[in-house]
Amino acid sequence: MTNSLTENDLDEMIADRTIRLLVLANGKRLWEASPSPLHQMLIDDIRATIRPQVSNTLPPCGCHHIADTYIRLPDTSLVRPDVAIFCVPPPRQRQALRLVPAAIIEVVSPHYEAKDTEDLPPVYLANGVKDVVVVDPEQERVLHFTESGQTLHTSPVTLDLDCGCRVTIAL
Repeated sequence: MTNSLTENDLDEMIADRTIRLLVLANGKRLWEASPSPLHQMLIDDIRATIRPQVSNTLPPCGCHHIADTYIRLPDTSLVRPDVAIFCVPPPRQRQALRLVPAAIIEVVSPHYEAKDTEDLPPVYLANGVKDVVVVDPEQERVLHFTESGQTLHTSPVTLDLDCGCRVTIAL
């Protein structure tokens, strides 16, 4: 008996959302299992805290957010961030969005640390995303990547994002 997957098996797993596929412009393909209930609950908790900053120096941002949806970036990368934040409402459509998020939040799952902390932040930033927040619930730490570098925080933390939004991460 063999354990190899056929192309049909993969198509079915993708259709059933039991696995996710990300394709980066550099040709790298990243497969991952669908998120656990804990992962999704953390995302819901984080999304409930996203709001505009009160600022006279930043351009207004509506801080519209959507979870777990495909986005086609300008460099042709196909990604699926846990949370994408937009300053304008994203269009309601079935195809991958072609709107660059103002910010992205990724919640690390066990065995996917490299994807979220090493592979994806440079891709997001190179495509015009202003803020990339990586939440590691196991370590209770939060990495905030911007054009000017990265900062490490311990949860709980409230971040004022460069895009004009504010988010609280409390694990």
